[in-house]
Amino acid sequence: MSAVWRRTDLNILGNPVIFYEPARAQASQTSDIMPLLTDGDPLSVDGFATHPRQLEGAPHGRDIFQHTQDGAVKIVLEP
Repeated sequence: MSAVWRRTDLNILGNPVIFYEPARAQASQTSDIMPLLTDGDPLSVDGFATHPRQLEGAPHGRDIFQHTQDGAVKIVLEP
């Protein structure tokens, strides 16, 4: 699934600035996907984690997820 990006054109101190941000899911998209995530877990997302971490490793887990390093898709913190 590809991300949908929203473009915002700004003018800051006379300089054009283009800002891209991920578009939020529409209600229709959310209602389509939620049953796949909640009804008995048919997509097996509950047990899926590319990077399980202990709670102490949360800052590093956040960094690798935020920068999509090391193939990070889902970080799960365990107490």
